Amino acid sequence: MIGEPQRTFYGNQFGNTFPVFVHFRIPLWVPEIGGPIDPDNEAHDLVMSVFGGMSKGERNRIKIRVRTRTRPRPRRDSGSTAWSPTLPQPPPWPGSSRCTSTA
Repeated sequence: MIGEPQRTFYGNQFGNTFPVFVHFRIPLWVPEIGGPIDPDNEAHDLVMSVFGGMSKGERNRIKIRVRTRTRPRPRRDSGSTAWSPTLPQPPPWPGSSRCTSTA
């Protein structure tokens, strides 16, 4: 069962993997088709090829979105990068006045 065929197969992965499913008699159910994919039906093959192209476009959009979010930006006054938060300094440890360093 495939929930979202747009995200399942990328490019021609369906054409490469579906013959293996057919060989081992594993039915591949797709809700958009309304049941299992028929290996002899060219319309099913065409629909899955379209979904593979949609997946390729979606992955490219996600790649661009991630790259624009993580690109280096100008530094702020604190010197940290724009995407890393500056954490407040924690209060001193309660027993730090009794600790001595032996290093």
